[in-house]
Amino acid sequence: MSERIPLIYIAGSSYSGSTLMDLLLGAHPEIESLGEAKKIGLVQSAADGGTPPTCNCGDPVASCDFWRTLLPGPEPFRADDPPANADLCRRALSFRGRQVVVDNSKNLGRALMLCRSGLFDLHVLHVVRDSRAVVYSHRRKAERRARDQVYRLGPTARHWERLNRRFARAFRSRAGTGYRRVRYEDLVTRTEEEIRRILRDVSLPWDPRVLDFRDGRHHGIEGNRMRLG
Repeated sequence: MSERIPLIYIAGSSYSGSTLMDLLLGAHPEIESLGEAKKIGLVQSAADGGTPPTCNCGDPVASCDFWRTLLPGPEPFRADDPPANADLCRRALSFRGRQVVVDNSKNLGRALMLCRSGLFDLHVLHVVRDSRAVVYSHRRKAERRARDQVYRLGPTARHWERLNRRFARAFRSRAGTGYRRVRYEDLVTRTEEEIRRILRDVSLPWDPRVLDFRDGRHHGIEGNRMRLG
């Protein structure tokens, strides 16, 4: 079996700062981010249907050199197939000669699939944001979509708790898999300190370009609107 692929998997609930974490890490010269890799098949379908999904670099995915290299053929990418994911990650690393891949999919089932495959040197980065802020973000989005409906806080709060507990139970003590929990509030107030810790987990040195992530060229897909800002 070939050497396992170093992979940082960003875990957690939506509206927890995962896009910011993804962009910060992706600005490191030895890290290549795929964005929300679980949605690659959906992005391909949208492109085939005439809707031009956009890469973080600003180009349509269909014409972005990075994604044309990673997805050279017409066949759809199988996000549920570990060897297909491994091949994709190898192509991503060789595109700019980098060492570590980031997947910002957040999905627990996908993280377990990649872990059990034995193809990845997996480091789970569990981003947790104050539940009140997460609920507030969900409510704002729901109210924008349907202003005549009353948003219910309870289901969102319970989902936040269940999901974060499940991630912690699944990976906190799992042999052969790295696990680090990062509070969003710490990430935005002590950014360099938190990123330094994460980089040590994957044996990479600190690089100040991480803090200037908006100046870099990113190639991830999907995520918060800030990725295109």
